[in-house]
Amino acid sequence: HFHVLLGKKTEQTYDSFNAKWFDLRAVCTKFNDIFEELKNMHRSGSNDFNILAIASCEYKVTTNGKPFGHQKAWEVCCNGPK
Repeated sequence: HFHVLLGKKTEQTYDSFNAKWFDLRAVCTKFNDIFEELKNMHRSGSNDFNILAIASCEYKVTTNGKPFGHQKAWEVCCNGPK
């Protein structure tokens, strides 16, 4: 069933994908919380690009210098169907 949903045969198991998704979801959720908080501040003249840059900096500060490296995955999660 898992391989049918994936659309191809892989050596990875459902559990290995699920573990990676669990970690990715936690990182993206943390970043999204920062992004949404900044977005809700309604700074004059700000746009999503500016907010994204500031959120990236704040994320790096809150994670002891580790940059947010999953922007594409975050965009898919934000813009995709819920």
